[in-house]
Amino acid sequence: MVGWILYFSGFGIILFFHLFSPIHFLPVFNILPLFTVGVTQIPEVCSSALMIGVDPIRALQATWIMNVLTAIIGGRPGMVSGTTGFVALALAKVIETHGVEYMFYSVMFAGICQFVFGLMGLGALMRLLPNPVTVGFVNGMGFLIALQQFRYAKVWAETGARRSRELIQVGHSWAHFTDSDSEWIAAGNLMTFVITSLVCFLTCLLLPKATKKIPSTFVALIVGAIGEWAIARQIGYASPVLNEYADITSGLPTFIWSDHNLNIPILSWDTFEKTYLSGIAVFGVGIMESLLTTQVLNDRIGNRSIKNRVAVSQGIGNLVASIFGGM
Repeated sequence: MVGWILYFSGFGIILFFHLFSPIHFLPVFNILPLFTVGVTQIPEVCSSALMIGVDPIRALQATWIMNVLTAIIGGRPGMVSGTTGFVALALAKVIETHGVEYMFYSVMFAGICQFVFGLMGLGALMRLLPNPVTVGFVNGMGFLIALQQFRYAKVWAETGARRSRELIQVGHSWAHFTDSDSEWIAAGNLMTFVITSLVCFLTCLLLPKATKKIPSTFVALIVGAIGEWAIARQIGYASPVLNEYADITSGLPTFIWSDHNLNIPILSWDTFEKTYLSGIAVFGVGIMESLLTTQVLNDRIGNRSIKNRVAVSQGIGNLVASIFGGM
């Protein structure tokens, strides 16, 4: 419960700095989209953690810590930070080979690299990327997020199959449609899954044509939740919830070296050799994802942001989040 309170408190701090910052004022009608972003980020970060076998609470803690720090240090207005599917895939190898304890050192190294990248002013290199790269990046993110969700339509949580279905092999994302080792969920539950997804998608697509005063994603969340709890579950068709896949209870974040549930290795040259490659991968994926997203926002909103400042804030966020047990 404390973990969830801290998560939403992080977005409260972001809201405070946007409202009272002398540099950038947030109109009152933008508070609702901010809340919507905070809610919609939860399934993304949890799904990213589950697909590589990490407790979702670590992804949630990393997300709220990064959001607070980037808001204070100077992230890009209109953009949030946190665990993503691309970062999770970059960490999959070190977790599979050495265990989750080595993951934290990889993220620390990535954070340091991002910090140095920003200090050296290398964010200007983004101007060299052609527009097709940006288009491909945005579409790739959409496909990855969609594929992460479709796997829940194939295997029920209580079968215990989720550990053997982690998306760490190249091309394994499509195995959910082609493998013969697992069955699709019951037809009624599958239809509930498809109908809810379709209704939410159509809400996001059509509502802006009627009004733009209320975020369509926020309305889609409300409609989907009402459809699940007030209709589907009342007639015997229930979709699995996050708590069925993993324990999401947590307390205050603690230093990884004082966490009795972790067996953190000492910081040595051997540890560095085991983690630096995945750290470089996380650095590359994280910096490209952040700066490309910044570029997309610049093109859509019009105002410009300081890419180097975004890189510095992301680096500090990753460093602090990993020290406190975030991924």
